[in-house]
Order: sequence, then structure tokens, then C-alpha cells
Amino acid sequence: MLSFAALVAGVSPDPFLASDVAGGDPALEAALSQHWLTAEGFVPYFNYAGNLQVQGSVSHVITVSEGGGTQKFLYTLRGVDPWCGTFSGPNASQPNSCGIHIHEGTDCTSDALGHYWNKDEITADPWADVTYRDVGPEGSATVGLHSVTTALYESDIDGHVFIVHDYQGTRIACAVLGNSVLIGAGGGASPEQNVLASAPVEFVQYFNYPGPLDGSAVSGTISPMVEYGKGAGLGQAFAFTLWGVDPACKDGPDPSTPNSCGVHIHEGTDCTSDALGHYWNKALIADDPWADVHYVTYDMGGGCSAEVTTGPLGTTGPGHCTTATRSSFKAVTTGLSLDAVKGHAFIVHAFNGARIACSVLADPGASLPLSAGGFIPYFDYAGDLRVSGVVTPMATLPAVFRAPSAIFGGASAFLTPTQSFAYSLRGVDPNCASGPTAGVANSCGIHIHEGTDCASNALGHYWARGSFPDDPWASVSYRAESGLFGRYTATGVSPGVITGLYQSQIAGH
Repeated sequence: MLSFAALVAGVSPDPFLASDVAGGDPALEAALSQHWLTAEGFVPYFNYAGNLQVQGSVSHVITVSEGGGTQKFLYTLRGVDPWCGTFSGPNASQPNSCGIHIHEGTDCTSDALGHYWNKDEITADPWADVTYRDVGPEGSATVGLHSVTTALYESDIDGHVFIVHDYQGTRIACAVLGNSVLIGAGGGASPEQNVLASAPVEFVQYFNYPGPLDGSAVSGTISPMVEYGKGAGLGQAFAFTLWGVDPACKDGPDPSTPNSCGVHIHEGTDCTSDALGHYWNKALIADDPWADVHYVTYDMGGGCSAEVTTGPLGTTGPGHCTTATRSSFKAVTTGLSLDAVKGHAFIVHAFNGARIACSVLADPGASLPLSAGGFIPYFDYAGDLRVSGVVTPMATLPAVFRAPSAIFGGASAFLTPTQSFAYSLRGVDPNCASGPTAGVANSCGIHIHEGTDCASNALGHYWARGSFPDDPWASVSYRAESGLFGRYTATGVSPGVITGLYQSQIAGH
């Protein structure tokens, strides 16, 4: 049984390169475990004219010797094409549909050329079938793991571009592969990134909001907030999807009401007092750049009526239990840097302009997807198995939970925190090659536990027991495959475990 007691913010050591190349040398393995390539800071492809805005990263791009050079990588992206959905998948008749590939090009300002592989060694294009599937609402998220044999090595692919395609095969986003070094012992730090609020974001009700909406039920993502421009052209660009917002904003804001359906950065720096006015550099910019920044809602179904209901996210006000904003991308020229807006309040307004919910913009280290790495034997395990590898990215996303009316007061659907993650492990149990044994609890399991260290009992599976009667981890398991050096491996993606817990609650477990 595996426990994710090693969860830390950021990134974790690579499971293959260190153990395979170091040859048993602990010092060399420690050094190698801190290095890999990554592609982040995606920008629109140079001639893409569409509306999709991809954010996220392709991380832990490592090269192993399988097949003369194989790239293994994990990806977590937002803003991808919703047509590449879990059920529809890529268009089989359209080349590059929903593709995610390394290309021959080395910058994002010109033609990225074709897919990149060693054509002297491999005839068929190994990237042809490498795709993603959208697992979130409105193209909000995709997470997965790929292994592609290109007959290229790290020095070959370093500096080349990673390209994301849409459902039609069009190139929509680009990022350059580069070195990523884990700083400090035990993980937790990632390469410096000029981003804030890489979500999900935890909101609280605005300190003096009287209702009737429940501001504490607002949740969602701001992912990520990045800086652009210089001087008076400085600004913040960000995508957001919010749940539990005002259903009256379904047709947009009331043009006669200031701040109607607004989402803004304010001058205040906490959520326990007056957030003051909108925040921008008034010495450089005369007019309020936040005046027209707003959201539009839609009813996701599940009975958004005037009835007050109680569910996993608490008591919800009139009709907004399953109301969400449409995913939106905003660029606001504030004349401020990210350092200036960091620590300021992000405020969500109701249709009548009232401030209903608040969150403080944080450093990405507090909100980036979590990882578990550096696995050690369970404290009382006496067997011979030695597991290594990584569970990353552990992302917390809101997902629909449809509850029995007898349990949750008649409500049929709620948005609740859900963990999605990819894993790549070695040294797992060979007996799990056929999957878990039916009727045996925790057989081949891979779970978050209540414990917070690896030196004592990890206690039971971790979830919001007060909200969900059934263990969401009971059916989460891995399947082993024969790997290098006789050690069995397990790689896979869990699209979502509905725990009812936010990222801050699972961190450190």
C-alpha cells in the first residue's frame, strides 16, 4: 500500500534517469534526480488567430535509453480545445488532431517545422498518435503521461519547441524546452516563474457581505496570472473559471451598475477588512482598467432554483449551487508588475455590484500542483519491494458531484474539490500485472492517507468524511508492467478522485 506522505509543492525527482544511470552510486543518483527538461510559459503559436489560450507545463521531460532514446514526460495544461474531450478524443481522420509534440523548431516566433525524431534510426513518425484529452469543463484542463521513442537524447531535444494542437490539428500553442533544476533538499522549489495564482483558488465570503448569496461557496481557478508589457503597458493576463457565482450574471453585467459581475484586483491585502478600490498605477493610467472586467454565468444543471440547499460545500444560497462562469481569458493593463499585485485581494462581485467573495493572490509555490517523490519503504514493511518514482502533477480541480437527494437535502449536483494526478513508478508489485485482486481491500492501491510523515502509521485514506459517506479511494489502483532491469513499473493517470478536500488540506499528507 502506497502513502503520499511525501507530498510537497512544486516538482519531484525523476523516477528513471537517476536509478538507471547512477549504477548504484548514491551521490550520482542524488545529483541526477534533480535534473530534467521542462516546457512552460506557453504562448499562442506565431500565426494562430483563434481564441484558445493554453497555459500550463510539460514537466519531467526525461530521456532514457529504451529504443535508443525515449522521452517520458508529464503534462498539465489548461485552455486546451474542448473538442478533444474525454469521450470524443482526437479526430482520427485529421493529422495532428489534439496533438502534443516536440518539433524541429527552436523558437516560438516562427515556423516550428515538423515533428522531431531521428529519421536515420526510425522510419515512422513516433509522434503521430501522441495526443491529449480534455478532462475539464470548457477546455479547462488536461493531465497525462506519455512515452515516445524518438532515438534522440536530451542534448538533442534541449531548446526545441513543444507544440499543442487543436481538434483540427492546427498549431495553437508553443513553449521551448529548457533545463529545470530542483533547488534545495527535499524538493519544494521549482524554477522561478513569473506567475501568480496558478489555481485552484480558495475564496472566502467578503467580510461584510450580508447575502443572500453564499460567498464562501465561490470556488474555481485563476490559472495562471502572468505579466506582460513595460511601463504604462504593464499588465496582468489570466484565465479564470469560477463556480458558485451569481446566476443573475447569465446575460452579463448590468451596464448601469458599477462592478456588476466584476472580477478585479483591489488595493486591499487581506480578506478580513475593506479591500479598498480597484488596484492600478494611477500615476501612469488615468482610467480604471478594471471597469469592464466581468464574468458571465451559466446554469450547469442540477436545480439552480430559489431553494436554499445544503451539500458538500455547505449551505448554498438562492440558485447558485451549480452555477459557473464560462471560462474566460482577460488581459488588464494596470501599469503594475506581478510583484506589485502579489498579496492583494482578488474580489468577485454580484450582479448588483456587491463584493461577495475574496481571495489573496499568492506566489505560485503555494498553488502549483503538488508532487510526491523520494519514496521510501513504509515504516513497518518487511518485504523486498523498493518503490521509486513520482506522482505529479497532483492538481486540485472542481468537479461535479451528483448527490442522492436523501443525503443532501434534495440537491442533485455540487461542485467539489477533486484530485487528478499522473504517476510513474518503478519497483511496484509484479502481482499487480493483472490489476488488483477482487475482494482484497487496498490491493495494488495508490492513495492519499491521513498521516503526515513516513515514520509512523499513515492512518486511513484521506477525504472529507463529513461530506461523503463512501471512500473515494477504494477503487483507485495501479497495474504493473514488466520494465527495465527486471523491475515492474506502473504509469497512469487518475482523471479525478472526489475527496472534497482543497490543495491546502492535502499538502503535507
